[in-house]
Amino acid sequence: MNTLYSFALSFTVCSFAVLIINYLFPNGNVKKTASLVLSLYVLVSVITPLKTLNKIELSISGNEEDEEVILNGTASAVKSRLRMLTDKVLKEQGINNYELKIDVSMDENDIVIERFTVLLEDITDSDTIKNEIREKTGIEPEIDKF
Repeated sequence: MNTLYSFALSFTVCSFAVLIINYLFPNGNVKKTASLVLSLYVLVSVITPLKTLNKIELSISGNEEDEEVILNGTASAVKSRLRMLTDKVLKEQGINNYELKIDVSMDENDIVIERFTVLLEDITDSDTIKNEIREKTGIEPEIDKF
């Protein structure tokens, strides 16, 4: 914010200086040359603060509570995505009565899937269902009967 304020202040001062100097020059070749030089001056004064933008750190840093909220949101998103993909596979297989148990946690910066279980009434075709879910999600679930 301080960078933006200093940029706006320097641009305003530069613009007023150019206006005053440009007004004082008489019409003719001298005014054209002065206008060119002043335009270059304004251009340099605008570009110079932009060099500092690459020095601004845009990483997420803060207290541990903020990081925990972000990580919990990520774990929740992974859990929702697994549920959605598994639901799609089971619907394609014609299975409407099932239950999913998915436990996801965070280990430092890694997402750990502790449990991924699909509970079905009939597990006669469990290998096919297991393979389909593994293809869609990339994770092999446990298939149990409920």
